[in-house]
Amino acid sequence: MNAGNILVYIGLFSAGVTTLWLAAALYRRYPLKPLLYYLVSIAAFLSSGFLDVMGNFVTQELLAHQAAPRAVGRTVAWVFGLLSLPFAVAAMFAFIAMVLVWGGRRFTPAGKTVFFSVQGGMVIFFAFAGYETLFGRSLGVFGGSLPLRTAIDAVNLAILLPLLLALLGRWLKQSDQPLRVGIGRFALFYLVLWTARFILVDLIQIEGWSCVTAPLFAFLLHLPPLLYLRYFLDRHFRNHPLLPVSTAQIATVLTRYCVSEREAEIVRLLVQGKSYRDIEAELFISIKTVKTHVYNSYKKMGVKSRWQLLNLFQANGGGCSTGG
Repeated sequence: MNAGNILVYIGLFSAGVTTLWLAAALYRRYPLKPLLYYLVSIAAFLSSGFLDVMGNFVTQELLAHQAAPRAVGRTVAWVFGLLSLPFAVAAMFAFIAMVLVWGGRRFTPAGKTVFFSVQGGMVIFFAFAGYETLFGRSLGVFGGSLPLRTAIDAVNLAILLPLLLALLGRWLKQSDQPLRVGIGRFALFYLVLWTARFILVDLIQIEGWSCVTAPLFAFLLHLPPLLYLRYFLDRHFRNHPLLPVSTAQIATVLTRYCVSEREAEIVRLLVQGKSYRDIEAELFISIKTVKTHVYNSYKKMGVKSRWQLLNLFQANGGGCSTGG
């Protein structure tokens, strides 16, 4: 096995882990519903990509070097492809839900039924078609040159692109609203990347290139849009609170839980979307001191995350917790 290939695989997997970690950190910092969907979708996309790459690794790096029969390689590719499809379905569902929420809509029960009926049908067809039909001869799609997995990708792209275009259209119509502009550019980022992926991985299929382009897109496709979204949300929430909670409401809740003045000051900054580093710079205290005050205030208020903290303020509930 080529040492260079091993380093490439390690690098790609590291990029995938980094992407997932950044998505989780972004959700912890801004516990918004679309970001939760985004985190789930990235985790599922990476899991699907991991299985696809492992299938490619086994067939290209192991079986080919062992001079295994071609049918064995086809069977392995089919098995890994089948295993990756449920993750791809979950990823698509979560990603579409995120796009709908950003656009001010939701996944209706009828929409869920249609989505899972279509996706489930494709998975079942893939499972029962068998590796001989899938990889041995054409299925007659687009003039007989496109395998079933490419057809599945085409269907998913046909579902996703109109939603991204609609989100982009809201940006163009409401360019005076900064949040809409940022989300619209985020949609445009994905629109370009997904179209490029489909063209390079599914349509062109240059001999020997698929084993390179497919892993690259599987593990690197989400990182650029994620980094832009993080940059934009950081810039936006410096001046906008995560939830429309009044100062009086915050003061009332903090008083009920007997939070100290310094802790209350830090909690107010957390509600505004400030990071620990932002708070450190604004209050001229160390990051360790910030974390200590956050821990103490969370303990008094009975919460364990910023998401629970925001829910507590939004509900404006709870009683005095002086003990402990």
